[in-house]
Amino acid sequence: MAQLEQLANHPQVVAIGEVGLDPLHGASIQEQIKVFESQALLAEAIHKPVIIHLVKSVDNLLLSYQHLRPTMPWIIHGFRGKPQLARQLLNKGFYLSFGTHFNLEALCTTPNNRLLIETDEHEADIDQLCQTLALARCQTNEELRQTLDENVKRLFFKP
Repeated sequence: MAQLEQLANHPQVVAIGEVGLDPLHGASIQEQIKVFESQALLAEAIHKPVIIHLVKSVDNLLLSYQHLRPTMPWIIHGFRGKPQLARQLLNKGFYLSFGTHFNLEALCTTPNNRLLIETDEHEADIDQLCQTLALARCQTNEELRQTLDENVKRLFFKP
């Protein structure tokens, strides 16, 4: 953690992550929660958002959120969940980031000010993904790009 803290304080580091909870891989879920919470506390201390990898651990994530009461944004990476889960997370203050695989209703449920997109799932083209998601959300490509630009600046590049 000391090495992570030193690296995380570098001005070019804009977020902590991808960190998270995935009982299907790695250490025990108890150990993952411990490490996740340490990293989330680091994010709070250095005032940077957290990008979260989440697999079959929503309840654990929400318990950590309730326990830590973060003030920095928590962003769910590669969100593929159903609209009910999207609403639950959005109601708690989470941001959702969508890639090439997404639930259409969950995508459309996500308000502009909580939306991000990503292309690391595949060798997807960011322009094509933006066009696809804009069409799915009944927005123009330019409208979605403006939304994303504002969100990225607000979350990662504060003055």
